[in-house]
Amino acid sequence: MGKHSRLSNIFHNMWKRCYYSNSKDYHNYGARGILICKEWLDNEKSGIGNCTRGFIAFKEWALSNGYSDNLTLDRVDSNEDYCPENCRWVTNRAQENSRRNNLYINYRGKRQSLSDWCRELGLNYNKVYRRIHDSGWSVERAFESV
Repeated sequence: MGKHSRLSNIFHNMWKRCYYSNSKDYHNYGARGILICKEWLDNEKSGIGNCTRGFIAFKEWALSNGYSDNLTLDRVDSNEDYCPENCRWVTNRAQENSRRNNLYINYRGKRQSLSDWCRELGLNYNKVYRRIHDSGWSVERAFESV
């Protein structure tokens, strides 16, 4: 078959994160109990074995739910499984903001991720993160110190 489609690679990587214990990301997914719904694993229409079973159902869902080559697969609730009710297609930036390890900051009456604040204020993310996380600075001091 040669080159795999982008959608096929997304599906395969999702499967590896959840079921292949040697995957570099398994500890964040399968080891935490994150699975793929039966609909995307056991689709008789696919006729394909092992990790790609259900790919056709996944592909049909993706194409009818906003898939585009410039978007990535994201789980609405990062503690729940991959399934139609918990997945969506988002930009890289939106996905970065839904990570479990994000640092969310309340500042000037608004709450957003530290990376969004740094982008908005023109600050160096690593420098500000170290000030807040490692040095214990207040948000105001970290953002407003030159």
